[in-house]
Amino acid sequence: MALAPKTKQAKLLKKQKKRKLLLKQRSTISSCKQNDVSITSGEIHQCYIAEPNNKCPFYHVIISRINETTNTVIGVTFMINPHLSGVEDVYKMEDSIPSFYHLIEYNINEGILNLKQYDPSIGKSTILQAVAHAKALGHEPHPDYNHLKKIFFDIDETTTSNIIS
Repeated sequence: MALAPKTKQAKLLKKQKKRKLLLKQRSTISSCKQNDVSITSGEIHQCYIAEPNNKCPFYHVIISRINETTNTVIGVTFMINPHLSGVEDVYKMEDSIPSFYHLIEYNINEGILNLKQYDPSIGKSTILQAVAHAKALGHEPHPDYNHLKKIFFDIDETTTSNIIS
């Protein structure tokens, strides 16, 4: 059954709105600089983990630090392939605290990522175990991983387990 022209138009407008928002989000994503100290400064703020769904086939682990002086959040997202090839992509984003929360809420409300808050040690453990398992299978993590993993340098993951079975 064909869609009515008004329905087609509404769907197209919704898609265009999503694309604009994604482009705006991507414009705030920083490239990896080896001398970037912002990912190791400030207190660990939060950790969110999303399991794969029909819109996104990867686990997403987001670990963030808060910088009280600049009132910003530095978040690093690790995209983990559930088919055991480890960290497929990793990127850093720095944004204002309200914008960071807006992005989290948008992903949850639109059903893009089913983000749930976890203890940061579970996030670190999940990432490290995925990388170790992938390396055992001959897969290396994304090239930016070695730099951006510094965000969790001071989190003790030894007393927790990961969420990927």
